[in-house]
Amino acid sequence: MDKLANSMKRIILIIACVIVPMIFISQDKEDKLGSWWMYFGTHHLNEKYSIHYETQLRHYEVGANFFQLLPRIGLNYKIDDNSMVTAGYAWIPTQPDLDKGFDGDLVTENRIWQQFILRNKIKNIKFRHRYRLEQRWVKQNDITDYKNRARYMLSAKVPLSKMKVRLCFYFFTMKFFYILMIIHLIKIDYMVHWVIP
Repeated sequence: MDKLANSMKRIILIIACVIVPMIFISQDKEDKLGSWWMYFGTHHLNEKYSIHYETQLRHYEVGANFFQLLPRIGLNYKIDDNSMVTAGYAWIPTQPDLDKGFDGDLVTENRIWQQFILRNKIKNIKFRHRYRLEQRWVKQNDITDYKNRARYMLSAKVPLSKMKVRLCFYFFTMKFFYILMIIHLIKIDYMVHWVIP
């Protein structure tokens, strides 16, 4: 009976994971579905140091109509099994205009970033807290603006099966919290953005 109850809980969780995002998508007035392709990797140099690399390719439409390319690299230092610091660099071209693709006038950004990652576990749910600072040089129309941003991300990884082999199914969710700090001489404006993936 317990196996049936656990199976039903998993099915309800999977259905909720499909339906809830559809509610957010249906509230959007945009009539096209975009795409966000991501690759993340880590190359271990030794027990303490590793190289973080990632590439994200975003389109206004699925597989077409370029929006943004985000290649990012960083050097990780493992403090212990539950914490790590990283410093890195990213160069990010962005097309702010719909239907212009990679050929139009791009906004380019040089970004230096630092982050601290803290992991913990409650029962079988793994949590990850990411605290990131970014120094951003954004160039548009031959004008470069300097901006700072602080970001926090909370992610949770919930196993959907009890298998102890490589092929195991997980539900992964995350929330980003951005604080953009735009400096104009002495004045500092704070803007808060929630991103729901």
